[in-house]
Amino acid sequence: AIGGLVIVSGVLFSAFPLLPNLYLGLGVALGTGGCMCSITGVLEINKKFTGSTRGLAHGFSLAGNTLGGLVLPGLIALMVEGWGYKGAMLILGGLLLHILPASLFYSNMKQSKVIKTEGTRA
Repeated sequence: AIGGLVIVSGVLFSAFPLLPNLYLGLGVALGTGGCMCSITGVLEINKKFTGSTRGLAHGFSLAGNTLGGLVLPGLIALMVEGWGYKGAMLILGGLLLHILPASLFYSNMKQSKVIKTEGTRA
């Protein structure tokens, strides 16, 4: 959730198109938040999937990242034509807010080991 907040704040900060705002918003904040989100996504896949399903889950995750990288620039260009730069950044910030409810599906529990003692079944 923190990575999503960093991403959204960076996009909203870059809605004011001054060069320092663009460096800090789209460069530093978007990059840092994106790294936070992608690392937690990989760790969550590693925690929830085992064996051959883990590779398939990582494949779907990377395919989604690639698809987003292909679709999003065209969508942003359409939004800039329709609503201008500031409007496009505000709408993009609103779209990226969907990261927050999606992050609620990440489990917060640590994997617990089942300890077998004599005479009990685990």
